[in-house]
Formats: sequence, C-alpha cells, structure tokens
Amino acid sequence: MPNHKDPISERMKCNRGEEIAIEYFKRKDIEYDDFGWRYKDDTDTRKSLPKNIRSMPDFILYVKPPIFIECKHGSIGNPKYNPECDYPHVKLKLNDLEAYRFWDKIMKVYLLVVWRATNLPYNGKISLRSMFNLIDIYNYNDKILKYKNEGEYNQEFYPISLEHLLEYKKRAKYEKR
Repeated sequence: MPNHKDPISERMKCNRGEEIAIEYFKRKDIEYDDFGWRYKDDTDTRKSLPKNIRSMPDFILYVKPPIFIECKHGSIGNPKYNPECDYPHVKLKLNDLEAYRFWDKIMKVYLLVVWRATNLPYNGKISLRSMFNLIDIYNYNDKILKYKNEGEYNQEFYPISLEHLLEYKKRAKYEKR
C-alpha cells in the first residue's frame, strides 16, 4: 500500500479510505455519488488549478439534507516516518481545511475518518465545524507539522489523534444532554 512519501500518482491508485467509505455507504444503504477531483499525476498543469478545485470533497451523500463527505485515512503512527506523531492520527492539511470551508458554504462538509488498523469509521463522521472546535480545544495550532517530502510540497498539517477524536465524540454527546 502506498504511503505519504510516494508520488501522488502512486498514492491515488489505491485510496483505501475511499474504498472503506464506499463499503460503509453500501452497508448502510446510503445513496452517494463521487464528487471530488481525482489526481492523475503531479504535472504543473494540474498543480495550477485553484486549491478549492484540487481539494473538493470526495462524495455527496443523499441524506436529509444532502452533505459532502471528505474521506481521511488515519495512520497508526510510525516513529520511523514521523517521530513527532508516533500515535494513531490523521493528517489534515491546513490548506485543504481552508478549501473545505469554501465547500461548507455551499453544502455542509463532514470528514469521514477511517483507520487502517480496524478498517471501520471511528464514528461515522465529524462536521467541519466540529473539527475546527476540536483543533481549538486540543491546541493543535501549537502542534502543526510539515510534510518532509517533496510530493506534498512541504505542506503544513494537523496530526489529529484518534484519542482526541474519541474524547471529542464523548464530550459532544455529553454536551447534547
């Protein structure tokens, strides 16, 4: 399975996060359509597209009301590749999150986070708004990291931990009571 150090053309041949999401949608009888733009290669022509086009959500789910879904495949964490985040986490690029804000104004954006270790969504989905709340609550602005390979153009990302996602889910349920 490709990892973040491989060229994007290799990584996009196998998008396990989207495969798991499609299995989940089918299992739950959720009607969906592909939406997001799919990279084919790293050409300068493709890189010249506006970031909001390059970072379109992956799917439209036909629930009431319809929503966008962006799939994120979490990592179990490997100190060999990222000593700063050797815990289960998902990488959320700062520039992608800004593009999702654009799409969220059109129709609500939710992130579906799946994990290689379990192949199950950790909780179904988390809204973009809730993700920004989680980033604030757990001070992720102080934990920004940079990709160390050229394939990601040294982009900055938040290493959102599985533990914090689960804690936030519990907190949100408690606050709804």
